[in-house]
Amino acid sequence: MPVYYVYGYEGQNVEEAKSTTNYNLYGVLYNWLAVQDSDVCPNGWHVSSDADWNLLEITLGMDLEMVNSQGFRGTDQGEQMKSESGWSNEGNGTNASGLNILPGGWRYAYNGFYHAGDDGIFWTNSLALSSEYYAWARRFVYNNQGVERENPLITSGFSVRCVQD
Repeated sequence: MPVYYVYGYEGQNVEEAKSTTNYNLYGVLYNWLAVQDSDVCPNGWHVSSDADWNLLEITLGMDLEMVNSQGFRGTDQGEQMKSESGWSNEGNGTNASGLNILPGGWRYAYNGFYHAGDDGIFWTNSLALSSEYYAWARRFVYNNQGVERENPLITSGFSVRCVQD
């Protein structure tokens, strides 16, 4: 079932959720089934795929051999994508890519919100490991200049980036 979250908001009222500071700063967190909803991105755009992220990472200088590996990888590609402000402990980026990644935190698959200000995790529209329970995501953290490629449970709540078709 598609589920949408606003960091820290536990209610069911959409207008209340939209009036929170976290909604206005970070937007919505989605479970992976919600990511498959065609209304997540505007017309002419799609939720980024694993291949879209790979291409961006290569464009920003990540080694071709490293791009398909898991865990934190790269040199400063995460720093190039992170916003110049808003990250904990001076973990801001340069935003050289223009992507302006913010640390919107995430929602654990089984409950609870974590790490706004420290982490930003972004779904892809790509299932991982030939499984219907895991999908590829990209994680950025305040204390690492790389980008983590991970495969969390699809019931977790993360951000998304839309790419023009």
